[in-house]
Amino acid sequence: EIGKEYPAKVLKLGRYGADLDIGADKGAFLHVRNAANEKTADVSDIMKIGDTINVKILRVKDKEVEVAIRDLPEFTMRPLSDFKEGDELTGTVVSSTNRASFIDIGAMVQGYLSINNANSGESGWRDMFKPGNEVKVKIQRVTNR
Repeated sequence: EIGKEYPAKVLKLGRYGADLDIGADKGAFLHVRNAANEKTADVSDIMKIGDTINVKILRVKDKEVEVAIRDLPEFTMRPLSDFKEGDELTGTVVSSTNRASFIDIGAMVQGYLSINNANSGESGWRDMFKPGNEVKVKIQRVTNR
């Protein structure tokens, strides 16, 4: 589960990060860019082999689990499974094209709103869906795309 915290044992330190054991059937990797909230050039500055550290799941890949120590926006976003058809939400327009807008609704991905599903009509589209505008939306479908 993205954002879930686990204890991890440091197994190996390298130029780009650390190999960790989080007790899963896959190894875990902590990239140096995700090792601290402050920029650090070398993970050995903040940990050593044998240390136990707390990490959060960032991504699950085929061969490993990518983890992070630093706070990332992904950890505050809600998973798609939290959203159901018919939910009515308030979101913020992130960007728009001639035919659609992308809306931040607090999910791990942005919502997609086609001009065909908006009540603005083609003439009011550009004014209503400017980046930064707050809009009320209703979830029509949840997909993993």
